[in-house]
Amino acid sequence: MVVDCDVNFVESQRRVFRPYDVDFLAAFNGKQASWRIVTEKPDLIISDTHTLYGDGQNLVQWLQDNTALRSIPVIVASNDSDGHDIRCQRMQPAADEFVAKPIASDQMRQVVSRYIPLTLKKPL
Repeated sequence: MVVDCDVNFVESQRRVFRPYDVDFLAAFNGKQASWRIVTEKPDLIISDTHTLYGDGQNLVQWLQDNTALRSIPVIVASNDSDGHDIRCQRMQPAADEFVAKPIASDQMRQVVSRYIPLTLKKPL
């Protein structure tokens, strides 16, 4: 699942993972994300710290506090400006990994493959 208010980032990640046998989920704010996480139980979450309504920073903590969901790996993706990544790491110690946006497609695939298998879809 990708949680980000930037539609372009969400769609770029959808394109990155389209060739792989994964179900791609998206949410544009923490409220949508929490509902989809509870109902669809994603295997991995990529989330920006800034989503609509400013609730992206609370998502990782909410997952950590929920015993049924805390095992879901979380990759925090944020813009690397003025040391923002370092502040995010301090604010989100429960996240599994941090990446700076923009991130190259091959680098994102490499990070994601540490947590879930990326198998190419079989041709029809």
